[in-house]
Formats: sequence, C-alpha cells, structure tokens
Amino acid sequence: MAGFFLIAFVAVLIFFIQLRNSIVISLPEIRDIAENPPVSSQIFDRNNVFIASVELDEYRIAVPLGEIPLHVRYAVIASEDERFYSHGGYDLIGILRAFRNNLFYKDRIEGGSTISQQLARGLFLTPERTYDRKIREIFLAINLEQKYTKDEILEYYLNYVYFGPSPAGRSYGIEAASRNFFGKNVGDVTISEAALMVGTLDAPSLHSPWVNREVSIQRRNHVLARMLRNNFISEEEYQEAINEYVVLKTLDSVTMYDSKYYFVDYVKQIILNTFPEDALLQQGLKIYTTFDLEIQDIAYQSMKNTFEKAEKDNYFPKDLYDQFEVKQPQGQMVVTVPSTGEILAMIGGREFSETQFNRSTARRQPGSLFKIFDYTAAIELGVVGTGTIIESESISMPDHDEIWTPGEWIGEDQFFGKMTVRDAIVRSSNIIAIKVAQRTGWERVAYFAEKMGIKRSVLPVPSMAIGSLEVTPLEMATAFGVLANDGFRVDPKAIRKITTKDDKLLFEYHPKPFQVIQKDTAVLMNDLFRSMFRDVNGWVGFEAAGKTGTAEDFLSGWFVGYTPEIVACAWIGRDSAEVELPHARLWGSAFAAPMVRDFFLKIGDWLEKISFSRETDDVHSVLICKESGLLATNDCPESLRVPSSYISGFAPQHYCTVHGREFIFVTVCAESGKLASEYCPDTIEKGFFEGTEPTELCPIHGNPLQIVVDEESLTVGDPVTIFFEVRHSFADTVEVYIDNRRLKVLKDGQYSFEWVPENHGETRIMAVLRYDDEFITMTHINVYVSD
Repeated sequence: MAGFFLIAFVAVLIFFIQLRNSIVISLPEIRDIAENPPVSSQIFDRNNVFIASVELDEYRIAVPLGEIPLHVRYAVIASEDERFYSHGGYDLIGILRAFRNNLFYKDRIEGGSTISQQLARGLFLTPERTYDRKIREIFLAINLEQKYTKDEILEYYLNYVYFGPSPAGRSYGIEAASRNFFGKNVGDVTISEAALMVGTLDAPSLHSPWVNREVSIQRRNHVLARMLRNNFISEEEYQEAINEYVVLKTLDSVTMYDSKYYFVDYVKQIILNTFPEDALLQQGLKIYTTFDLEIQDIAYQSMKNTFEKAEKDNYFPKDLYDQFEVKQPQGQMVVTVPSTGEILAMIGGREFSETQFNRSTARRQPGSLFKIFDYTAAIELGVVGTGTIIESESISMPDHDEIWTPGEWIGEDQFFGKMTVRDAIVRSSNIIAIKVAQRTGWERVAYFAEKMGIKRSVLPVPSMAIGSLEVTPLEMATAFGVLANDGFRVDPKAIRKITTKDDKLLFEYHPKPFQVIQKDTAVLMNDLFRSMFRDVNGWVGFEAAGKTGTAEDFLSGWFVGYTPEIVACAWIGRDSAEVELPHARLWGSAFAAPMVRDFFLKIGDWLEKISFSRETDDVHSVLICKESGLLATNDCPESLRVPSSYISGFAPQHYCTVHGREFIFVTVCAESGKLASEYCPDTIEKGFFEGTEPTELCPIHGNPLQIVVDEESLTVGDPVTIFFEVRHSFADTVEVYIDNRRLKVLKDGQYSFEWVPENHGETRIMAVLRYDDEFITMTHINVYVSD
C-alpha cells in the first residue's frame, strides 16, 4: 500500500514538473523591461530639432524612483501589494484569498496579483482571465524578481501603469497622472492626492476623478485606510488626508499652448493615413519634417502683433468669444517653399490650448483671392494683357438659376469705370474680374484653379470668379507657389523622411514639380501681383508679390505674399457669422496683409532675396490707349498711354481710332460723365470732339458736408438745433467751430446739437469732416443773431 502511494506521489510530482517545464518553455523571453513598453514616435523639424512625440491619446512621462515621494510608493504598495518587499514575485496568501473570494463571491473577480505579476502581465501577456495565464504570470514575475531589484520593478511599474483619462489626455505613469489630475509634478502631490491616483488602478477608465468624482473619492479613502493599517501613515495624516478637498486641474504645459501643435496634429494624421496605428504607438518611428521652429515662431509673433494692434485700435474687442468659448476673431498663417512644396510653418489658430481646429486646412470663401485663377487663365489664353482696358459698370447674368447682379466693394451702385487689368487687380475690382472670367470661359477658369492646386471639383459658375467656392489656405499657398515657381506646381509636403527607431529608412520625400502654366504667364502674373504688394504693403526691402481677398459678407480676409523662395498665406476673421464685428471691414488689406508684411520684414535676413524671372522671348509689350483700348498713337495723350504685356501673338493689332488733332481732353466724373469737381471720387481724362465736351459740373458729387440751421430763429439766449448733413461712406467725425472756436465734436452719426447764441450780430459757423482723425473736407456759413 505504501508503495502505491509512493508511486502515485512520484507520478503527480513528475506531472507538475512537466507542466512547469512546458509553461517555462512557452514563456516569452524577458529582455530589458525598458524596451518593452510602447515607444512613441518622435517628430523632428527640418534642422533635426526635436518637436514632439506622436503619442496620439497616450501621455507618458518617466521619472526615476528617487523623484517619487515615499507616500506615493506606499500608497501603491498598500493598495496593490502589501507584502511587495517580502515575497519572491508572487504572494501565496493573496492568491489563496483571491481564490476563496472568487469561489464564494461570484459577483466579483479578484486576481491576487502582486506588483511584479501585474507588470509581467502588462508587458508580456494578454489580459484574458484564465488559470493558465495566471500560472504563466507567476513564473514571469519570479523571473522578473530574479533579474531586477524590488526598487527597479516598482519604478518601472509606477511609470508604466494606466491611471485613467483626463481632459489633457490618457495618463500613463504616475507623473502623467499627477499632471493631468492635479496640475502638478508627482513630487508635489499630497498623501490624499497620491491615494486618489492609486485608487483608479483597479478600473482606470471608470474610477478616474474626471469620470466619476464620487467613486474616485471612495477609492481614495479605501487606499488611505490600507496605508493606515500598514503603518505607512499616522492617524493624524490619515484624518488630514481623508478630509482634504479634491481640486482637479491639468498642467498648462500638458494642454500645449505652443502653436507648433497644429503642425504636429497635421503630421499625425498623415502618418495615420500611411502606417498602422501600432507603428506609432509601439515602434518608435522617427519622423523628420519640413517644419522650421524658428520660422514658425516668427510667423506666430507676426500674427500676435496683428491682433494686439487691432485690439489696441479698437477694431477687435479684447474679450470676444463665440458660443463655443473660442476667442474671436481668429487667424492662421501657413508658410511654404514654392520650389519644393515644403511646409515651413503652420499656425491654425490663436491658441492651440483653446481651439485645436486647424484653420490652415479648413475651407473658407477666398473672396478676391480667387482672382488669381481668373487672370492667370485669361493671360495664358490671350484674353487680356496687363494693360487691357475693361470697364467696371453695372452688369447682370444668370448664376445658379437666378439673375446675379454683382457689385463693387466700394459701395452700392458705385463703380470704378474704365481701368487697366493692372489697376483692376490693385483695386480688386469685382466687375472686371467677372468680365475677364466670362471672356475666358467659366470652365477654363475652373480648370486652371484645379490644376494650380484646388483639390476639389470647381463648379464653373459666374460667382466662382470672385470667390464663392470654399478653399483652404494650404491650397491657396500652393496656387500662388505655382507663380513663384515659374509655372511649376509642387504639392505641399510636411515630411522629409521616416525611419525606424534604429534609423532604418522607411520613406523619403523627393519633390516632383510638374508644369501647369507657361513660364510667360507666371512672369506676367508676378509682374501684376508685385504692383498689388507694393500698393497694399509698401516696401519690404526685396521683391515680393501678393494678393488680398475679403469674403463677400466681410466675414474674413486673406492675403498671400510670396517671393521665388517663400509663400505666406494669412487668413483672419470670424469662425462664424454669429460673431458681430461691425467695425472690421476690408479684412484682407487691413489685417491679413500687415500680418504677412510683418512676417516678411522679420525673415528678411533668412531669404536670399532672389528676384522674379523677367527674361522671356514670348512676352510682347506695347502701349495701349486707355480711352480706346487699342494700340496707342502719337496723337493719344501721354497720360492715357499705358504699357501692356501679352503672351506673344495676343497683343492688339489695331491702332487707336479715337484720338486725333480734332479731339480735346477734359477730366470728367467717372459716374456722371460731367466735368469733374473737387468732390468727385473717381475721375478720368476723356477725349471729345471739339464742341461736344461737357461744360456742366458734376451734379452728383458736391460737398459731402452741409450745415442746416433755421436762420430766422437765431436770437441771443434762445436755443436752436444745428444739423449737419453728411454724405460720405467712411466719415465718422464732425468738428463744429463757432467764430473760430471749436465748440463741439460729433461722432457716430449723431450729427446735430443744440446751440445757445451768446452774442448778437453776424456769426460764422464752420464744420470739419474727418475719418479716423484724417481731414476730408470743410464748409462754413455766416448767420445773423438778433437781440
């Protein structure tokens, strides 16, 4: 009988030894534990300077054990593994207790895992709950404890485990949890805060204080009780901690105020569209980008300067927010290299921490900025030259099954009259751009827009000509880059190359320019847009070109400035029409253009200051008569002869038939056609057969300021109301003088006041009309005041 039991014991022992051996053989190899956690990819700028980690929704910062306070370590040990420093990797008492509870309490499952077991499971095993996995977990924990000290295991555990979500991201490791829960480093957390963080470990997604504050406090109290039971804290410390009020806060640096994170998010999305998500989280890719931190900072400062000046000048309120609590108005700037497509800078908004919406890739109506396609198509197809004469006048045409009557931005029923194409671009005439697009063909203009960089189908309708289609700033930077690059388009690129963490090359970008317009066309368009840049922005010390754009409803404005080396596309405006900014108009020239000019002035030393191409055999320049639009003759007044350049073969072939010795020229009002007075806003010099020239002064435009007073009621001591009639689009101030003494300043349309005459006799009433402190005009009347 004794022999039987001996044989049975040996058989069972052999079985368990074989089971142990089979499990040990199947265990994964334990390498350096520092190599096992997910390794986030890293992003570098064009100078190989580190920008950020691509962590997606995972946020982890490793800290050495020496920087983690004892009460934080004690909280983890008390909660997760009371006998951590005395067992060899597994806790038999804990396992038996968990087995008992799982047997008798079916509604809850306990694992009885030590800190070493939890770490082994997280690093090397799947999360399934089976006894086979538990056994494998124990053996791995034993192996860990044989290879590493207790402190090394505890340090890695504290830097590895997941503590739960927060507004600033998912918190991996004790340092990230400290920052995301309390807005402080782990070295500064209290006993109460340490216990609250540790209390999330059994169910981080449910017990995070940001998810369920009440449950997280209950878990905190449970951890504090275990710390007291293990004599890790005193009774006094326990009472103080359990009564401490929980204040949740995220650390500012975590929320990423830096504008570079717009570009970081842009790169993340590109990588996600190219590589599996696991590659980002686990393989530690090195992503070398086209981004330039220095240029980004300069661009951001230029945008900041623009907003600060607009607020100082009372164009923008300092504390205006939309319904989503995002500060308004907003802005963006994207900077590219036209010859390579490299994105040097990308600012998607005023503050990344407040709004992660990237306006550099958001679609907006470009307004007049779209005219680049109207004129580029027309120049290349020979429809117009730089000096072609076209008239700004009232027009109507079908558009979207309706009759469309576009206007000029200068005001209702106000037009520029006859203008050259160059002047039309400088003054941003809508009517002339529409006429140019109509002559060219709506479909052809749409085709040019698409091949120059617009990544969507362009609907060929008349309103397209002045920017009804929505585009992105990055698309417009690409389109203007075509002109800067002598007709070659290079699509925007953010990534130069991608390598593995051990520098094995996975991807490398090589620019592929392809010609979309003729070089001659680019030469002429650059010549036109250089005039635009000088007119709007003035001198910057090197050759630059550009174009403004303001949305039709004055919701926002654009400016693209460029040189052969760089393109800067700025946008500034409201995110929605619900935000009211009645004093902000002409956004493109007033705000976006100064932003680009400020940026260009700051990067002047960075540029080589290359000039635009000018030499070409296929451009023909002639003199055009502004009156007839034909080739000028010696009889055409010199003031009416304007240079105009065309692609060879498209210049006018006929000479002016208007001017001869029998013609005389007079200056007339562009609107009425009568002799111009000093008050006519737009005048032209026009030729007439002698005897047919107008002789009457313009009846439309008189002095925009009139004084109205009832002279019969003027008596010393009796009040009388003086009215001032103002007929001027922009005037905002009337200064009133009585006998050369300034008596009143009237503003904002309130142009009347009550006057009490003090002296009898003849009195002089004078008024001065101003706009933003600038003189417009003045007028006066003499009245008689009786006793």
